[in-house]
Amino acid sequence: MRTVSVTGHGEARVVPDSAVVRVAAAHRADGVADALGGADSAARQVIATAGEFTTPERIGTSSVQIWSDHDQQGNPAGFRARHALTVRCADVASAGAASGAAGMRR
Repeated sequence: MRTVSVTGHGEARVVPDSAVVRVAAAHRADGVADALGGADSAARQVIATAGEFTTPERIGTSSVQIWSDHDQQGNPAGFRARHALTVRCADVASAGAASGAAGMRR
């Protein structure tokens, strides 16, 4: 009977060559349409800001969610919508700048 045994250990270190930023815009309103509209408006602002740090085809929606909102006593208080985006940047510095800029512009 013939056998082949292979063992080894390897390690490689590289400088990160790209980065992904995940960001979400949320909005609360009395109605579903207004909540979604507000989240979409905020997401468009995030997209415009992110476009300063990467190309448009590297920005995309990862999810859109809506749920009923409640006050501190548990009573219905309208709706909350969330529009999540994924922003792919060419390098870590661009990702950091995009994250900072998106967080500063509301």
